Amino acid sequence: MWAIGVDLAWSPRNPTAAVVLRWAGSGWETAAWAEALGADAEILAFLEPYRAGPCVIGVDAPLIVPNETGSRPCDRMIAARFGRHHAGGYPVNRRWLRPFGGLRGEALAQALAAWGFTLAPPAAPCMPIRAVLEVFPHPAAVVLFGLRRIIRYKRLGRARWIQGLRRWHRRLWTLEQAHPPVRWPEAWRRPSWRGASRRSLKAWEDLLDAAFCAYVAGYVWFYGPEGYECFGDLAGGYVLVPRRRCRLSPGTEALMGQAWPCCEEPLPEEVRRGLEQFNAGEYFEQHETLERAWRAEARPVRRIYQGILQIGVACYQIQRGNHAGAVKMLRRGLAHLEGAPDRCQGIDVARLRADARQWLRRLEEAGPEGLAGLDPWAFPRVHFEAPP
Repeated sequence: MWAIGVDLAWSPRNPTAAVVLRWAGSGWETAAWAEALGADAEILAFLEPYRAGPCVIGVDAPLIVPNETGSRPCDRMIAARFGRHHAGGYPVNRRWLRPFGGLRGEALAQALAAWGFTLAPPAAPCMPIRAVLEVFPHPAAVVLFGLRRIIRYKRLGRARWIQGLRRWHRRLWTLEQAHPPVRWPEAWRRPSWRGASRRSLKAWEDLLDAAFCAYVAGYVWFYGPEGYECFGDLAGGYVLVPRRRCRLSPGTEALMGQAWPCCEEPLPEEVRRGLEQFNAGEYFEQHETLERAWRAEARPVRRIYQGILQIGVACYQIQRGNHAGAVKMLRRGLAHLEGAPDRCQGIDVARLRADARQWLRRLEEAGPEGLAGLDPWAFPRVHFEAPP
């Protein structure tokens, strides 16, 4: 399954960015991207490899514009709901769009429809669909990140532009701990903002927007109708906005809990060494060891490595007397272990989940004042089968 985000420039004279995510069994991984696509033919050429299989494409541009003047009902709905967050859009109509070089979103949607894509939103979670959807990053960010106001990173002076891009970049990286999670490329992890040209900053802006559109499209596919709100309809145009913290359907839970083939493999030597460090109370050392392991692993099992690492960091924070940090890292660690098989590569994941939940309850009940009274000898341990 592919999820693609397209930050479509309204004029072909300006660059369009696109990002491709691949479903890896328990989350999304970045598979490809382009930051300077030009004419419609170039955009379609980039999308060509994904035309035959299941794929959902989120486009930040109006795809259905029947009105010659005025605004679409969906745009008015978005403005009414999200205007107080400064997340309303422009009033879209055909007359207004023509001077930009035509109705590019509509033309792209029609070309994709000729390939067999539908414009209808997903009717159920995790279905093998081929759909192109209109999405809007600003209201989606307000919902998924719980923002009071949008993060401003467009049409600003250089200093404020860089500041806004940094904030937006940090927000997108929190999606690696979201549900479903996404793994962003290492090349994006530490952008060089200082000394960057305006063209380079604009390329980053477009690329990050396309990445978020791809995640929103994948989120909508993953959760189905419980994961999005549809403003408008197919006749007058619509915009999909994700819903936050929606309940998993039984089918989705089954997908997240399905067996991972890599779980039948023996435990890698570096991971075994990290687990031994964890159990010996060497929490700083286990962090270094397991971080190397999860960064080198592209398959879903990497989430188990990362979850154990973060639970170890929580224990380290308890030792340092940092209650808030310990609670935060325990929650993050548990989030990575949710949906993983109960046993994987000889690791008793179910037991570690249960122990970590118990410790989270203890921490929450003890509060910062009771942290010193917790017994470090009772910290969670990782139970695993040592190789013969």
